[in-house]
Formats: sequence, structure tokens, C-alpha cells
Amino acid sequence: MRVLYVALTRAKEKLYLIASINDAEKTRQNWESNAAHGDWLLKDYVRAGAKSYLDWIGPSLVRHRDSLGAAGLGSEMESHPSNWSISVIPSEELAVLDEEEALVQEQMLEHVQKSEKVGIVSEFYDDIKEQLEWEYPEHEATVYRSKQSVSELKRQYELKDEQSSTELLRKFKRPITKRPTFMQEKSLTPAERGTITHLVMQHIDLSKEITIQSIQQLIIDLIQRELLTEEQKEAVDPETIVDFFDSEIGQRMQRAESIRREVPFTMSLPAKEAYSDWTAGDEEVLIQGVIDCIFEDEQGLVLLDYKTDTITGRFTSGYEGAKGILADRYRMQLQLYTRAVEGIMNKKVTGRYLFFFDGSHLLEV
Repeated sequence: MRVLYVALTRAKEKLYLIASINDAEKTRQNWESNAAHGDWLLKDYVRAGAKSYLDWIGPSLVRHRDSLGAAGLGSEMESHPSNWSISVIPSEELAVLDEEEALVQEQMLEHVQKSEKVGIVSEFYDDIKEQLEWEYPEHEATVYRSKQSVSELKRQYELKDEQSSTELLRKFKRPITKRPTFMQEKSLTPAERGTITHLVMQHIDLSKEITIQSIQQLIIDLIQRELLTEEQKEAVDPETIVDFFDSEIGQRMQRAESIRREVPFTMSLPAKEAYSDWTAGDEEVLIQGVIDCIFEDEQGLVLLDYKTDTITGRFTSGYEGAKGILADRYRMQLQLYTRAVEGIMNKKVTGRYLFFFDGSHLLEV
């Protein structure tokens, strides 16, 4: 009954109800036995004995003035303002087809069964052809994402070839539970190590002295709060973190008038700037990212990004040989960060730095 109620109350202008019955005359007589019933609600036994929706609808409509046998009781149901057109169509009438039409249909069916072209053109041919052959005028816009991450844009500019993905890069999420058994013997991935280091840097209390002991205590607290696991704590090097805060930029950060860490942002960027091979019109792409740290002191507004790239052993000249490569790798990322910060905060960025935990190197870009 609830389903029927929902169906009947969704129509806005017209409602078509279609049903089939075995004996129209007998059914009609059963309905008309309810005509003298003056209450809005059908009798209990009528509602309880219904075997179909029609067994509720028929006895209700039979009391309306537009019914097959209007009761003429002058009741409120009879004079209800709704209008109904009720038709009973014998099944044999529905089964009769024009002989000529039946022949045409048979011939068409033979063509279809033989996979042959049907020699009839529909009056809707041109409309259907136009719709099936229609192409979106801005096709290029349909194969690029309208929202993109800074990390993935950086990757595309690094590769600079057609194999670079235009898919959104999903941010790594630290699992709360332990890894499955088959993965427990594997070491942490670079992405996991980077996320863990960023997590620790985000929770350091800058109002207190930062020592190896305080970092170790912080790690214990994060494990107790289930933000880190025992396995993940191995990725954190307290000595490197202390080295950072002992550096000039770390000292400036601690003395800063205002500081924000892990700052998410969203901004729009012309598609031709987001995708190097974009040739379509003036579309906009939504860019999203997270800035590790923004702080402001007497020298101005500073962008700071932490990196866990492996440097030791990868470059023949050590860090000095890697500086140019690393600067080029992250220049576009910091440019986007700068653009977002200056647009949102309406302030000029005076310094942009990368801090590499492998070797405790600070690089100004």
C-alpha cells in the first residue's frame, strides 16, 4: 500500500493506470458493491482481501462521477474535482493487427534475421542520424580532468611526454590497522615515509625547546593516539628534525609572528598552463594542493616545503651536484604554491625553500 501511495502521488498533470483482469463483468460487479459505502476509507475486509493494486483502486473509483457505473449518491467522493476516463478493452481487440501491417512486420523481421538492410526509412531518420553523429564541440576538454593536483602537474612537467597521466593523483592515506600478513615483510614505500615525516613535522610544538628527546616523546604520543604505528616510527629520524630547527630557517620558523602548517588550497588555472599539450579554448582547471608550511616574520612571507628524496649515493658530486636537478624538479610546484598564496593572502612571498631530510640540506628556489 505504501508503494502504491508513492506511485500515485508523483504524477504532476496526468496519471495513467493500466491493469488486466480475467472477467471484466464480474470484477465490475464486485467494485460496484462498494458504491454505497459513504466513508472515504474502504471497508477493512475490502482492503485486507485485495490481491492486487487494482483491488484497491477499482472500489475507490467506482464511487466517482466518472466511473463506469456512477452511484449517484451525491456523496463527497462522487463530486471530487478530479477527472477520470475509464476504458475496458477486450483482449481480442488488442490482438488484432492489420493484415497489411502484419505482412510488413514479417518482411522486416526476415531482413533483420538475415542481417539485411530494411528497405524502410523512418520519418525520424534525419533526427536520429543527427543525434547519433553529433560530436561535442569541445572534445579535448572531455579527455582532461577539470580538477588536478599540484603533485600530478609536477610529474607531467617532469616527464614532458604523452605518457604522463592526466588522472588525479590520489593522496596517500596512512592505514590505521596493520598491513596484511603478505605485506608485513616489505619495507615502507617512499610515499609512506614522506607522509610519516610530514605528520611528525605537523605536530611538533614550536613553543617548546625541540630536542631529540622531545621528538622521541612526540612519536610515542602519536603511536598512542593511533596516528602512527610501531612499524612507521622507524621512518622518522629525530636527529634530522632537530638539525632543521637548529638551522637558520628553522629558527626563523620558531620565532615567526604567524605560522600555518599543512595548508590546503584550491585555485583555478588556465588549462593551457596546466596541460602543456592543450590546444582548445580558454578553459579553466581547478588546482588543489597542500602547502607544508607558511610562516611570516620580520623578513616577509616564506613558503617551506619538506622533501624526503634520496640524495646520498645518487649523485656523483653529492648534494652540490644535485642542487640544480632538485631545483628544476620542484620549481614549478613552488611557483604554483606562490601563485596560490599571493592570490589568497594578497601578500608577496619573499622566500621559497626546500628542506631535504636526507643530509639536512636547505635549498632556496
